[in-house]
Amino acid sequence: MAQVVAQILAEAAAATVAAVTVGVMTEVVAEIMEVVAVEIAAEVVAQIMVEVAVAIVAAVTVGVMAEVTVEIVAEVAAAVLVFIGPSDRKNLPAMLNMELISHLPT
Repeated sequence: MAQVVAQILAEAAAATVAAVTVGVMTEVVAEIMEVVAVEIAAEVVAQIMVEVAVAIVAAVTVGVMAEVTVEIVAEVAAAVLVFIGPSDRKNLPAMLNMELISHLPT
């Protein structure tokens, strides 16, 4: 299971960064995350959201437009929240913010 999740994380992050750098519409990223979320357990989705967000932050630090990234994060978050239970939804913003802050450049 861990190996499959790691592979999905790598593919989702790579697809997200590629989509950001070539300016693909944010709907494509949301669709990718919907497919990924359907294939795995709901409790793993929150971790994938964090990993994708970290990949996006990394892309921003190498010069991707911030406003495009914000739109993609919003689309991905909306797609992922569909698959997360109510109790996990309460914890997601705090968990996501803490994880993102820890990866910001100093």
